[in-house]
Amino acid sequence: MASVYFLIAQKNNIMKTAIEFKETQFSYILLSFLALFIGIIALSGYQNKGGWTIILLLVAILVAVFYKLTTVIDDYGIAASFGIGFLSRRMNFQEMDVSTIQLIDVPWYYGIGIRYTSAGIIYNTKHNKAIRIVSKDRKKVFLVGTDHYEEIRSILLQKNN
Repeated sequence: MASVYFLIAQKNNIMKTAIEFKETQFSYILLSFLALFIGIIALSGYQNKGGWTIILLLVAILVAVFYKLTTVIDDYGIAASFGIGFLSRRMNFQEMDVSTIQLIDVPWYYGIGIRYTSAGIIYNTKHNKAIRIVSKDRKKVFLVGTDHYEEIRSILLQKNN
């Protein structure tokens, strides 16, 4: 079986690390909004107006940043990044308190994207479930939407032993 590797740039060093787990979730709500928006512009007959071009460009940038959420577990910890990787979070195994790993139900009113909630800052693309991990010093919370809670929890527990 071929190994998959992930390059991490950290303090001017590039490290090669094996990926233990990878989940990609697409933001179908955002992609549907973009398709609807483009359809409205196309049907309105105002395609040549400069205002629409600017609005469409802004929407395209938002889509590029938030169209998918990728969660990765590698040799150093767990990371989550949106879209092209511009917005990301990471929690290393050394700072992780595995006894705090828990499944969180994400209510619809939390929204999608990056949100400040009572449980911490959440990265999600849909309303469903999220994994929550607190650091040993209790200052950092890693909270990310997932469809694979049990698999992630199992890998994190195994990697921390």
